[in-house]
Amino acid sequence: MQKYKFNIIKIIPVRIILDKFMNINEIRTNILRPIFSANDIDLTYRTINHYEKKGLLLSERGDSRSWRHFSAIEVIWLNLIASLREMGMPLVKVVDLYSKLFIEGKYGSIDKASFIIKSFEDEIIESIFYKKDLYILIFFDGSYTFHDSSTLSQWHKGVYKNEPHINIPLKNIIQNIYKKIQDH
Repeated sequence: MQKYKFNIIKIIPVRIILDKFMNINEIRTNILRPIFSANDIDLTYRTINHYEKKGLLLSERGDSRSWRHFSAIEVIWLNLIASLREMGMPLVKVVDLYSKLFIEGKYGSIDKASFIIKSFEDEIIESIFYKKDLYILIFFDGSYTFHDSSTLSQWHKGVYKNEPHINIPLKNIIQNIYKKIQDH
C-alpha cells in the first residue's frame, strides 16, 4: 500500500491580507504627505538651503518664495544627515549615500550584505507597521545595509561585521515623527 504525503497549506483569509495591505497603504500615505515645516526640523533654514543646493532634498520646492513642506521620509532623512554630519562624515560622502539610497535604491537595491533590500521608504514603513527597531549601517566605502530588531542577530554573524561602519538607530526618530503625524 502506497503512503500519501499531504502538504497542509495554511489559508489566510482574504480579509486579513486586505487589512494588512490597507494598513500599510495608510502608513505610506501618512509618511508621504508634506505636513512638516522647517520648524519641525532641528536644522536652520540656511542649512536646509545648503542641502538643497547640494541636491540632498528629496522633493523640490515649487515656488522659491513659498514655505517649504516636508514629508516624514524627508524629515527622517534630514535627521540622518544631521547625525552623519555630527559624526564627522564629509558632505561628499553624504551626497554619495543619498545617491545610493534614493536614486539607485529607489525600488530596492543591493546592499552591503548582497541581498536585495527594500527602498528607504519601504524600510521605514515596515518598521512602523511591524513595530520593529530599524538601524542603518553605513560603511566607509559608502555602502550601507538596514537591520531591524529581528535581523540584528544576523549582523553579528556577518562576514562584514568587522568592517568600519556607523550604526545609526532610527527607531526614536521614526517614532517621534510618526507620533506627530498621528497628532496632526
